[in-house]
Amino acid sequence: MKPSNKGDAAYFGSIRRLVFELPNGKTELLVPDDGGVNYCFLEVFRDQCYRPIPGINEVKLVVDIGSNIGLSAIYFRMVYPSASIIAFEPDDRAFSVLEQNVRILGNCEAYPYALSELDRQSLLYLGDSSVNSTIKRGERGNQPMRTIDLRNAQEMLSTVCHGPIDILKIDTEGEELPILRSLAGSVLSSVQVIYLEFHSHSDRIEIDSLLTRTHFLWRASIDGVHRGIVVYVNRESPAMKEAMDAIT
Repeated sequence: MKPSNKGDAAYFGSIRRLVFELPNGKTELLVPDDGGVNYCFLEVFRDQCYRPIPGINEVKLVVDIGSNIGLSAIYFRMVYPSASIIAFEPDDRAFSVLEQNVRILGNCEAYPYALSELDRQSLLYLGDSSVNSTIKRGERGNQPMRTIDLRNAQEMLSTVCHGPIDILKIDTEGEELPILRSLAGSVLSSVQVIYLEFHSHSDRIEIDSLLTRTHFLWRASIDGVHRGIVVYVNRESPAMKEAMDAIT
């Protein structure tokens, strides 16, 4: 599957080949020298915002929605060496690099789509860095844009996922709730761990309301009122049962 607009890795100006210690040995992967990418690199590898939950060991499938150039996918491969990883990224600038990285990672697939509640086309408003691109219009009237394909999240995942999702990560610059609404029910209720970035206070409240029936909030890293990362663990997971037993 190809993006609707041809990606151009040269957009980043400089792309480094960094060495990562993967389960099959040291491996070179592509990481653009870009301000937004560098910030995310520190979030993922220094701060370990997606660090594993104790007790969640049998991870077979990771779904990474909003993968950008694949830093989170690389991290998940380091932590879960035998898991299948499925990544989604609609910004063709980032996808051009993501495509190359997933081929190197192995057992990893990348799709050039944004996920939401309905199949449709939408404008993608391009940020000054690809990590900030969003389908929500920004404040700048002259913000560049491209047309992208949105896919119904539940239908798309039912097509590409072979088995239940163990780890679900969503970082879509404000489109997290429509994705969660599409997956509500049998898909979400079986996910062991959900990593979410929220982009407004109201979104965070609604995310908690939507997930609290099946998951507990495990931890949160909140940078301010309107941005942070929240981590939810399935109420029926071994990790959660052990945690509850420890305090009773």
